[in-house]
Order: sequence, then C-alpha cells, then structure tokens
Amino acid sequence: MSNLTKEQEQEVDALILADRVLDAMRFYKQAANISLREAMHEISSRQNYLIKKYPKVKPTVEVLVIESIHKLNSIQEKIVVLEGSWDGDDRGWVIIIAAITEQPSGSHERYTAHNLCEVRGARAYNQINEAGIVGSRLASYANAQFYLTDNTPDYSKIDDTKRWWDSLVP
Repeated sequence: MSNLTKEQEQEVDALILADRVLDAMRFYKQAANISLREAMHEISSRQNYLIKKYPKVKPTVEVLVIESIHKLNSIQEKIVVLEGSWDGDDRGWVIIIAAITEQPSGSHERYTAHNLCEVRGARAYNQINEAGIVGSRLASYANAQFYLTDNTPDYSKIDDTKRWWDSLVP
C-alpha cells in the first residue's frame, strides 16, 4: 500500500476492520488509481495482515443475546417468529438470527426479516448449538417460536436457500 498516504491507508484499514471489504477495494482502487484486479489483490493481502494483527474475539452467547435484545426492542411490529438461517460469505458459513414480522419486504411479499446477530464457528455442529441457545432465549424474550431453517451438521449439505416462510402451507 505504498502508493497511499498515511491517512488513506488508515481509511482502508478502518473499512477492512469494519468488514466493509468491498468499500475498501473501491476506495483503494480510486485512491491508488489502479485496476480492480490489483485492488482486490492488495486488499486481500492487507486483510490477511490485519486479521493476524487484530484477531477478532468471537462474541459469547450472552453478548449476542444482550445485543440482539436491544435490536428486538426497536422493532415496532409484532414478531411472528425468530429464525436462524444459513448464509455464506468470504469468512465462511454463518447462521443469521432474525426476527420475522408480518409486513411486506423485498425478500417476501408478506414478511420482513430483521437481522439481529450472526453466529459463526469452526464447526457446523457448534454453530447449530449456539444458534439454538441464542434463538431460544430471544424467542422466549419476544414470546415467539425459534425456527432453525437447516440443522445439518455438514457444511457441504447445508441448504442456505431455506427460510421460515418457505415452511408455511399456502
């Protein structure tokens, strides 16, 4: 990143550490006046360096629950169900815990998912257990049911397209 000023390098680092990698690539590409391919390579290298320098501490179940309760309290609509659904990104598989309310959205004509937290882990089995604990506690707090869309403990067999509303009979 030698072709950036110190301030620009700090901006790139801040974006990467905030998990805004695409924004970091755009910023770096423009600031350094380089190709997208070069920016992707540089940002990937910088991301690996920063991950080693500043390892993230995985939040505990208690922290996930407390932070999610604050988000739950800001939802005005009645919560129909708490959902745990799988998704994948550049850091691996994640279970997203969401509160589902009955109001149309871009994802569904009848329901909206309000993301509350992410459960990450080294093994699917551990993620499923943690998501079950977090989801059940949040469901109890919200007086709703918790629904995990896929409890397959094998990453190669997970269906990340399943959603709670797909289980409803028309």
